[in-house]
Amino acid sequence: MTEPKKSMTVSRRSFLPMLLREIVVNVKSAQGTPAHQLNELVDLPDDQLATICPMINPAYQIRVIDGHVCSQLKHKDDAPIRQHFSTTPENLAVFNRINGRYTMEEIAAAVVEALDWEADPAWTHTRGLFEDLAVYLVAVPKNSPELEAEQDAQKESNEHA
Repeated sequence: MTEPKKSMTVSRRSFLPMLLREIVVNVKSAQGTPAHQLNELVDLPDDQLATICPMINPAYQIRVIDGHVCSQLKHKDDAPIRQHFSTTPENLAVFNRINGRYTMEEIAAAVVEALDWEADPAWTHTRGLFEDLAVYLVAVPKNSPELEAEQDAQKESNEHA
């Protein structure tokens, strides 16, 4: 039995930025630079996902509220606070390494060492936590098209302010 695919709902406001990201991905692919959109990450084989270096999207602030890791868009007072997961040792072993310095494979290996887990459950947990954050663009691959588009939009917004 196959697991249902995770999906993202797209508002009219997000359509053009997503279209721009599609174009960036296609241009980078044509130039020979590997680029994956976040909705493709859940379908990547483990060996390809293992090489991705995830980080927290700088557009989000992270908080711990009532024992749960939560995120909220920065610079938007009315942005909802989204609760992601509890602050258990296994969740924090993964989350604290989603900082742009470690590959997914290195994060899973750190979970094995820190928690004395077997490799397969550590990888499954690492992948699942990353995917849960990536669905909301809270975690992104370092140098992802989504992150670059967000940074470009932020620069443009700052220039016009």
